[in-house]
Amino acid sequence: MLPSTRPQGRARARTLTLAARGARAGPAVRQEASALWDDTAEAALRTETRKRIVEAFNKAEKRKKPPVRELFTDVFDTVPPLLQAQEREMLAHIAKYPADYPLDQHADALADVAHAHPKQYL
Repeated sequence: MLPSTRPQGRARARTLTLAARGARAGPAVRQEASALWDDTAEAALRTETRKRIVEAFNKAEKRKKPPVRELFTDVFDTVPPLLQAQEREMLAHIAKYPADYPLDQHADALADVAHAHPKQYL
C-alpha cells in the first residue's frame, strides 16, 4: 500500500481550517489548503530570503555612500532657498566637527568643503 499524502495531526487540522476559509482566503492560504505550501516550505523561503537580504546589506556596506551634497540636489531641479540654507548649515557643522563626520566614507569626500566655507548660492 502506498503511503498517504494527506497531512496528519496538526497539519491536517490546519489544512481543514484553511480549506474551510476557502475563497475568502488569500493565495498563500489557498496554497496551504491545497497542500502546495506548508511549514517546511515557509521555513525554507524565510531562510533563503534572510540570506539574500544579509548578502545585499553586506554588498551595500562595502560601497561608498552617496555624496553628501546629494542630500539637497537629488530631488529638485532648482534647490529651494530653505534647503540652500539647510545645506549651508550642514556644511558649516561638518567643518566645525570634522572628526564626527568621516567624509572619506562618501563617494565625494568633500575634502575641499569640510575645512572651507560652504558653497554660496546666488
